[in-house]
Amino acid sequence: MFEKKIIKYMSLATISVAVLGSSSCGASKEELIARAVQGSIGAAAAYLIPISVDQEKQIGVQSQAQVFTQYKEYTGNQDLTNYVKSVASNVIGQASRKNEINYQVFIIDTPEINAFTIAGGSIFITTEILKYLNNEAELSGIIAHEVGHNERKHPVSTIKRALALQGLAQGALSKNDPAVIQLLANASLSLILNGFSRKQETEADETGTLIISKLNYQNDALAGFLKTLITVSPDPNGLIKLFQTHPGSQDRINDINQYIGRNNFVKSTFTNTEVYKKYVSVLPAKVQIK
Repeated sequence: MFEKKIIKYMSLATISVAVLGSSSCGASKEELIARAVQGSIGAAAAYLIPISVDQEKQIGVQSQAQVFTQYKEYTGNQDLTNYVKSVASNVIGQASRKNEINYQVFIIDTPEINAFTIAGGSIFITTEILKYLNNEAELSGIIAHEVGHNERKHPVSTIKRALALQGLAQGALSKNDPAVIQLLANASLSLILNGFSRKQETEADETGTLIISKLNYQNDALAGFLKTLITVSPDPNGLIKLFQTHPGSQDRINDINQYIGRNNFVKSTFTNTEVYKKYVSVLPAKVQIK
């Protein structure tokens, strides 16, 4: 695996340096090759750099600020906000990293059907996705899934990818340079919004399912929401972000059900549907999808 990653980033570095070099007057072929080799070594080294919890949180703070330049926080109904945060608090209470990073949940006001998380524990849920969730169990499942990404340190892996793609190597983070922190925050957020890997999604699904099972919710609730997504036609304008960032819904449903079966989770039917519908009813109608 490591060798494959080196090859991948050597290719990226070679292309990047070649492009930069082509605009540099007088650069010899040997100089361009040397730059490419240096870039590839730096990228590979960046992928191995350990990210401390403090660095993870620093980058998370900057990423959160960047999110709020792209999205507006929902302030339409305080009761709904308090309810979502209360449900989230119960989910976060099951997280092993709850005393290590700053888990918190924000509702963002956008017609995108989406939920995502960043380094440091911030989780963002859109107003539109709340309209497509059927009950509190599914809400808990979505939050638990995003918690699962941070439990498995997937956003930290994204920071390492950003380090590699930016050509930064050992020492770049240790100096705590605000410019480097900001660069990595922006780059890692962009990578996250483009989606985690299939393996990472599976790991987050499993962790999320385990968490809601501990809370005695219907443990296939996350699979239930994924079934809803399958029934919704993908929007050509990118409205349904979850189709882009969380691919393979039917495969994920199958994986979740197999995970539940392997672990012999006690079957629960608790969904708290009526309470959920009461709070979410204050939101306007679903955005029409063409």
